[in-house]
Amino acid sequence: MKPGDGSQFTVTYTFKADGDKFTGNVVFPNKNNFVITDGVIAGDSIHFKVNVNGHGIPNAGKLYADSIGLDIMMMGEKYHNTLKRAN
Repeated sequence: MKPGDGSQFTVTYTFKADGDKFTGNVVFPNKNNFVITDGVIAGDSIHFKVNVNGHGIPNAGKLYADSIGLDIMMMGEKYHNTLKRAN
């Protein structure tokens, strides 16, 4: 993930699927842990919110065989990231 200043850091997403719905969490390097809500899988599309300080930050993406292309809307900005499965 890349914040506005161009630096990079690792964010860990954990998903738990139940049919076409899912939950999970997001953990940042500083150990802040945020809950994933309203997760839906439709074909190769994925949509969910990350609860940050009581606000549901929308995330949408596309599922690939080895990754997820993810768009995050935060503070009026759109960020694109690629999630890769941990080994």
